[in-house]
Amino acid sequence: MTTVRKLARLAQVSPSTVSRVLREHPHVRPEIRARVLELAALHHYHPNRPMQHLMPGKGQIIGCLVPSVSALFYNHALDGIVATAYEELYHVVIMQTHLDAAMTHNALHALIEQGVAGVLIITAHEQPLRGEALMELWSHDIHTVLLDNCSTEFPLDTVLTDEDAVAMTAIRYLTGLGHRHLAMVERYTHLHATPHHRSRAQLFKQAMATTGTVESLLECELRDDAGHDNTRAIWERILHATPRPTAIWTTVDQLAWRLLRYAHEYGVRIPQDISLLGCGNLEASEWITPALSTIEQHPEQIGRAAVSLLLRRIQSGEHPGAVPPESIMMPVTILERESCAPLPS
Repeated sequence: MTTVRKLARLAQVSPSTVSRVLREHPHVRPEIRARVLELAALHHYHPNRPMQHLMPGKGQIIGCLVPSVSALFYNHALDGIVATAYEELYHVVIMQTHLDAAMTHNALHALIEQGVAGVLIITAHEQPLRGEALMELWSHDIHTVLLDNCSTEFPLDTVLTDEDAVAMTAIRYLTGLGHRHLAMVERYTHLHATPHHRSRAQLFKQAMATTGTVESLLECELRDDAGHDNTRAIWERILHATPRPTAIWTTVDQLAWRLLRYAHEYGVRIPQDISLLGCGNLEASEWITPALSTIEQHPEQIGRAAVSLLLRRIQSGEHPGAVPPESIMMPVTILERESCAPLPS
């Protein structure tokens, strides 16, 4: 994607000068204006015409709703969102919703009042985003893109992790190491189940059925608000299961951390006795012992792709909802570290 800052580098001028040219500001030297416009045409960059004629006070601002800026996945997604918006001279207004539907709708009203050009939304709360809230955004010509765990009453532009690929990657990696008896530990979730949202546990079992390489699966669930005894109870289920799992997949890295914390109490060596695979590649996973093998979801790239899609919609001049929604699936990769090993022969 050609950005304002890229044009500025090519034209050897400041980004603000490029912005003035694209907005047809009168105080630009003719030779600079010509050079910038020639480069914009050469690189197929189209100035944001709709933004030049908006109501007073509405400018190059996009809003972003996230459950929490402290959650590591969202934090990394915000890195990509802010960086890409900055490249296009957009400011980002970030609002936390704390998994609360009422706070989400209040935040949307606040962003409308601030005159944002578009909104990025991650809700992750139980209730789907109501249709009337989205229609109100559209009535103000505000484009909307959803990220990852966000359910709505009707489809919208979405950028999300390819969850089918997450499940299949976990299955193929563990069975590729020779493991046929697996345990899956899933975080208790309150997310709203919709035809468009399936849990990782559901997808994992579908991948098992597709590959036919797993002989047994022990399903466990950990709650975020559960104490130490809950983690110990998971270990006891795993160690007393028949057949006993030789590998564990946790649907998020934090669950793997909790299991690793208590493995020594049960005399379990990771990965000599049981392999442990996480999902998310959070920072601590690289520094614990043993370093956690995990599935990388690339949240920063999700954030970047979401901003690019949103700006494309804004710059198209189309009314929100006038074109079919687009869904962009972001690939995942396996990160091999120290917590998984081949099944001993």
